Amino acid sequence: MRSVALKWFSSYLPGRTFRVVYGGCIRTSSTVYIPCSVPQGSVLGPRLFILYTADLEDHVAEHGVSFHAFADDTQLYVQCRRDDVMSAVRRLENCIDDVSHWMSANRLNLNADKTPTALGRVTPWSGCAGERGSVLAAQNRDGHGE
Repeated sequence: MRSVALKWFSSYLPGRTFRVVYGGCIRTSSTVYIPCSVPQGSVLGPRLFILYTADLEDHVAEHGVSFHAFADDTQLYVQCRRDDVMSAVRRLENCIDDVSHWMSANRLNLNADKTPTALGRVTPWSGCAGERGSVLAAQNRDGHGE
């Protein structure tokens, strides 16, 4: 990025502050300086977040794990044969550890409470009129179906 665009971003992002106004204009919290962030509610916010997190996919790919992102939600997944499940689980666990470190280094938070795991398998089934298809059976961490 050069020249005018660089100057525009350089003036747009720094010097941000945050405060809470409650009870109308009567009460406000103290103002807090925000050293880094993507402005929420702005037109550029989602694009800036995508640029900010773009290299995460490279870290995930190093583990042979697939990646899907939508806004600030990220899904990591692996496909494997039945006899390769433990290896796939280890790859996914190592990838999650690396993602957690990457997020910390980039001032992001991995919310473990919003980080479910699912184990799925494809099984044959018979549908109506003799049609054949596949069903994905998923289980959560406690082994119960969802």
